[in-house]
Amino acid sequence: MESLHRSKTLHKDKTAGQIIGIAEVCQSEFNGDWSLNALREQASHDPAEERDLIVKSFKGYGPKTVEIFFRRVQVDWEEVYPFADDSTIKAAKEVGLQVEDAEGLKELVDAAIDEKDDKARRSAFGRVVDVLVYLGLEHKTEEVGSKIAADANGKE
Repeated sequence: MESLHRSKTLHKDKTAGQIIGIAEVCQSEFNGDWSLNALREQASHDPAEERDLIVKSFKGYGPKTVEIFFRRVQVDWEEVYPFADDSTIKAAKEVGLQVEDAEGLKELVDAAIDEKDDKARRSAFGRVVDVLVYLGLEHKTEEVGSKIAADANGKE
């Protein structure tokens, strides 16, 4: 839950409920390891394997749910970082960012911040991802993109 509050995520209650469901399975299937470390170890810290194991182990959790989870947990799970799903990249493009994938977005974030600490960089990236997803969900990408373009034109 700490990661959810830190990331200022939308739908905290719904997402928290989903995470509680994961924790319950962890209790019964992964020897009470609510931290998901046992799952991560079983998947050899490979994000694709982690995703597959989550989908297989947790009833009702499909690839989209895992994408939402990965967006938030990447601050704490180094192996997932950088993670940006299709909705994040779509929103980034709609606001005018020239990115094709998570790595491209990571490069933009890294260039915009003066931070050497890996976790702080992951945290900044996670915040950017959350804002982009929010803008997309609220249909505000065009409005923000217009403001960014106007600001860029005014500074040139």
